[in-house]
Amino acid sequence: MVGVLALGVNELNAIAAAVKRARQHPIPWGTLKARAVGTPDPYLRLKDRKGGGRPESEHIALPFGYRLSISFEVQPAGMCQHISISSPDPVNNVPNEFAMAMIAKACGMQWPPGRFSRIWLEDFIAPGQMVGKAINLVEVVELMH
Repeated sequence: MVGVLALGVNELNAIAAAVKRARQHPIPWGTLKARAVGTPDPYLRLKDRKGGGRPESEHIALPFGYRLSISFEVQPAGMCQHISISSPDPVNNVPNEFAMAMIAKACGMQWPPGRFSRIWLEDFIAPGQMVGKAINLVEVVELMH
């Protein structure tokens, strides 16, 4: 059973600090390009991935076992903020819309996703080498000039 997510002052401060650190160290397009899969279905499976795992992100453990990864990425559209969220049971459950909304807003992102956003479900290797699932949200925060 998945617990109810609640974000207190400590969690909000940790998220704000992680967003700031990630913004100071954006992942360059050259690093992402080798792993880019174009525009996949709304569900990215392990077999569809290119290259190794994701480039390094900021990670935050949230209450009730939720896990948040935050990065900023230089993409063809411009500077993008990317969050990925897994639930306490990433193999069988993903965060619900209420958890997504709370976390996205805490990261300074638009919810529901807007015109310059994209959301998808993604497989990842969870602890114990099991295939887990996470929800990803990417939002353009600075358009390319």
